[in-house]
Amino acid sequence: MWNGKYIDFEAKETKNRTSFPLQNIHEHQVEHMRKVSEQNGITFLLVKFTVLDRYFVVPYEYFEKKWERMIEGGRKSITLSEIEEMSIEIEARYNPRLDYLSALKKLQNNFN
Repeated sequence: MWNGKYIDFEAKETKNRTSFPLQNIHEHQVEHMRKVSEQNGITFLLVKFTVLDRYFVVPYEYFEKKWERMIEGGRKSITLSEIEEMSIEIEARYNPRLDYLSALKKLQNNFN
């Protein structure tokens, strides 16, 4: 729980430098995130671009649009530039290693 809301996320990584392949996510994971979102929970992807050593908090609402694009026969990945546009980048630190809560605060401010 955070700010009275349930939090759920999927942590994923890719060695790709220019995009995040949607094949890294399974249908049941997307369905679970959809259910969390429908119940007014906070759900997101935590994506690491391993070679670039960059981390992003990708809100489910944005990710879902790219997932639907793939289902409809479109692109099977999310480009790095799309992720940079629709996400909050976080830096690896010592403690906590990945402060995703600070990204959630920024996202919450964007939605309010």
